[in-house]
Amino acid sequence: MKPSLLLFATLLFASVFAATIQTDKNSFFNNETIKITGVSDQSTTLFATLNGKIIFERPVSPGNYAVTYPIDYLDPVGDWVIALENASPSIITVRPTSESATLILTFTSPSPGRYKRTQTISFSVQVTKNNQPVSAATVAVWDPNGNRMVLNEKENGNYRLDYMIPENAPLGRWGILATARASTRQGEFGGTAPHTLEIEAASIMILPTQPLFPNYNVGDTLEIEIAPKYPDQKPVQNPRINATLGGQSIELKTQTANTYAAKILLGVEHAGTQAIEITVVDDYNNTGTLSQSILVAGQNQFLISQYGAIVFVIAILFLIALHFVLSSKKQQNKRNALLEEKKQLQKQQASLEQKYFKEQSIDETIFERQSNYISRKKASIEQQITQLKNEKKKE
Repeated sequence: MKPSLLLFATLLFASVFAATIQTDKNSFFNNETIKITGVSDQSTTLFATLNGKIIFERPVSPGNYAVTYPIDYLDPVGDWVIALENASPSIITVRPTSESATLILTFTSPSPGRYKRTQTISFSVQVTKNNQPVSAATVAVWDPNGNRMVLNEKENGNYRLDYMIPENAPLGRWGILATARASTRQGEFGGTAPHTLEIEAASIMILPTQPLFPNYNVGDTLEIEIAPKYPDQKPVQNPRINATLGGQSIELKTQTANTYAAKILLGVEHAGTQAIEITVVDDYNNTGTLSQSILVAGQNQFLISQYGAIVFVIAILFLIALHFVLSSKKQQNKRNALLEEKKQLQKQQASLEQKYFKEQSIDETIFERQSNYISRKKASIEQQITQLKNEKKKE
């Protein structure tokens, strides 16, 4: 081969295989030591994984490197992938010994089933040997993102760890593996146990920071302000928000950190019942929705603008007819309407207290604002009812 072609081939080989990985053998028992050597073209991390579970990580510097890792009974058996950036990965097989399957591990929680992101679960594992509880063992599980977590010893061979499933945990089947290592008078022993859960998307809570009242008038300004949060009260970062009023898109703009708002001047086109629909989606496809209907008074103005003189004549005739209605009947109807409105306000107050004191689904600021509004409205109704009573006495 010509020198120029040899140089080209050498450069091509170096560019394709800029880093290398070499293990001293391809198969190990889980009480042996792995020796890994090779070349790295940069400062990076050498790591070993099994089905997405991170077993170990070691930093390496540019140039030749040598890494050793003593396998113990806390490490899972199977086909490990040894990987390094810009290098072809190496596969080794870690095999069990008779001692590595001596401990019996039993999951006592969580129960198999479906769990949502941001939900807190308790890992509880019981470790026994010859039907006797094993104390002072080291017990570990791996989270959905592959990180190893060590459980805390409680009593009678029970080990526990409370864990909140992160909002970015992979959805679907979560294959959990528990491993344990314990030293006794007879020597060191290990054990493993599998477990399976299903992870579902979290339900984002859309919390209005301004009260959304049930009734408005044409000419009022509707203020919508929300603060999307996960069930653990952690704010949602950079959410995608889709909001509509009566089917028409509205834009909620960033106000302060994690708060989004819009102000809409209600015109005659909004008269009647209008649905507010808000959907929030985060970077990991967790979603939340808020749906609420409001009643915008002002249908008469809308009809007049559309039908002109006909509506005007109908309105005049209606007013003339009302003029001849018995005053006492009018007062009674008005009093009944006020009493009904008072009853509805009392229901709203009860529902508000239920959400705040028992369900704790709204914060104190929202509770106080809506409570103050309801109190003012009830006081106004009581004043009107008293005025009607006085007018009736005068008659």
